[in-house]
Amino acid sequence: MEHKIENISPSKKKIDFTLSLDELKPHYDKAYSEARKNISQPGFRKGKVPVSVIKKKYGPAIEHEAGQDIVNAEFSKYAQENSVKIIGAPQLTEMKKNDDGSFSFTIEFDTIPDIELADYKGLTLDEPMHAVTEDEINDEIDNILRNQGELEPADSVADEHYVVGLTLRKIDSETNEISQEDEPQETNVYLADKNVLPELKENLLNTKEGDVFRFTPDDHTHTHEEGEEHDHEHITYEVTVNDIQKLVPKELNEEFVKEYTKDRFDSPDDLREEIGYQLQEGWDKQSRQAMENQIVDQLTAANEIEAPEAAIDEMTGVIYADMHRRYGGNDQNRPPLSDEMKEELRPMAEKSVKWEIIRGKIVETEGLKIEDHDIEPFAQQEASRNGMEVDQVVKVLKTNPQFTTSILSKKVVDFILDFAITNETDFEGNPIDQTSFSTTAYAEKEDSEDKEQTDEE
Repeated sequence: MEHKIENISPSKKKIDFTLSLDELKPHYDKAYSEARKNISQPGFRKGKVPVSVIKKKYGPAIEHEAGQDIVNAEFSKYAQENSVKIIGAPQLTEMKKNDDGSFSFTIEFDTIPDIELADYKGLTLDEPMHAVTEDEINDEIDNILRNQGELEPADSVADEHYVVGLTLRKIDSETNEISQEDEPQETNVYLADKNVLPELKENLLNTKEGDVFRFTPDDHTHTHEEGEEHDHEHITYEVTVNDIQKLVPKELNEEFVKEYTKDRFDSPDDLREEIGYQLQEGWDKQSRQAMENQIVDQLTAANEIEAPEAAIDEMTGVIYADMHRRYGGNDQNRPPLSDEMKEELRPMAEKSVKWEIIRGKIVETEGLKIEDHDIEPFAQQEASRNGMEVDQVVKVLKTNPQFTTSILSKKVVDFILDFAITNETDFEGNPIDQTSFSTTAYAEKEDSEDKEQTDEE
């Protein structure tokens, strides 16, 4: 088979294929054999008509219909033998039978461009750092105790830890009376909720059951350019306080700790230590993500890459579906991706595709591979959860493309971080004064205990 490759762009290629009569024969023999099964002729049983008769009567039509199968088979064979990384669906732009009996076709397809990587060793990165404090741990424990607490009837609203049942009635702006067209709205408001408007919270403090007041929310939902004139209607409501309940938090004691942690811990000190670790882990994950974002930004800017359009389109769809699921949707009720949304998501999708190309090139250049020890921690968790053997889970995870991609992605970032120059900052980007930077609260506690033990000795 003859083929001629033309580079339309760094990521788009065109290949012209030509198959001789000898190369076409196996394809045509297969096509005639398949067609013969369904052809009947007078004097022959169905499926027993001689091929010579079929060729004479149906040859051109059968060979024409076989054309698409020939294209698929030969292009797939070429891609496999040459390790061509195809993105999206290849496009058949021409297919014809030549006068000499040979068969030609042309295919255009997008592929991952081969790039010369910019230096990815020795990047300078800001490493945001934060040490969990006693106050943060106390706040988290207070939140837990309140979330696990109970509601008790109360006479008035003394502070923000109250749940107030309200009826809101819209006021007609022209008559200044309750609107008869709008139905009353019943709602419960927990004053400590960060989404409660500050002015509503202020109005509700010190109210009693049966109190009525009028409330006009400020315009919190509209922003305007400086100097832009706007005339936004402010809606006024009559608010009636129906019932008041005080949130009584749980008491922090051994009984609560055992119940809340399902017997994992049995003392308040153990719970505090665990919360400290969890909070610190959250900050550390944010730090890791911030550095990974810097890596992506620097390397996508340093490498001139033409991202394949097919890959950008595919990534746009992935991002859109992920956004939809993140906000509570599912694949069944997801609206079609509009042109406006596609345009809005394009920069993010293009950067993601470029990073995938760079990441893949680093994997290839550095010979990064997934080892069993990379998988075993995940496999052990999955095995204990589902009652399976660890080795069995390892085999399953190795065949999961999404999982293996995530592992390789982590190894690439780890590799780059190993060679990176890092500047320790806070999460606002300010340099950290190491003389005042404390360790985590629970680490301080352990150091204090070690010191006490040393003093006793």
